[in-house]
Amino acid sequence: MYFTQKLIMRNLFIIFLFIELLSLNRINSQELKSELTDNKTLEVEKITELKDKTVKEIYKAVLNWTSYKFRNTESVIQSKVENEMIRISGVSSGVLDGPMGYKYGLSYIIQIEIKPNKFRFRVYDLNMIGADASRTRTPMELTILKRNGKKRKSSRYTKYKIDADNEISSIYQSLYESITSGKKEKSDWWFC
Repeated sequence: MYFTQKLIMRNLFIIFLFIELLSLNRINSQELKSELTDNKTLEVEKITELKDKTVKEIYKAVLNWTSYKFRNTESVIQSKVENEMIRISGVSSGVLDGPMGYKYGLSYIIQIEIKPNKFRFRVYDLNMIGADASRTRTPMELTILKRNGKKRKSSRYTKYKIDADNEISSIYQSLYESITSGKKEKSDWWFC
């Protein structure tokens, strides 16, 4: 009897671990990752299919999301073509962990292109900015590439990219929820 209970417990534990691994894999697959382009710049791109959403509905949801997520909507919207595209210039403060507890900001350009039942979310011009010198921008690709174009080996530099990818994933998730559910929540983000 003891042996069968132990066997059942072991099998239940294995099933539990398997389910956990599947759920973690599903969560990680939702994260966006920046990739180096042929021009050696970091960019993120994701095309998202939406059921039963018109171009006007998506465009209006993106404008509403921009109004709720950015402190000064008019200054962050660089360009917009009604029912087709919106380009946003933003800064997330203190999202990149530096040495000795120092936090860097991340500046970026988000371009959202809209078609019936889908949108393309593209992030480019990623820059690391200092908290004390916000006008000083270091292109994110320089944090993972040496001057000769080869990848850096230090995990310190890789951490900047991971932090940037996490922030971009968070922004995307917020936009997606806003479009699909009409969710309107104020944020504590500080943007330019």
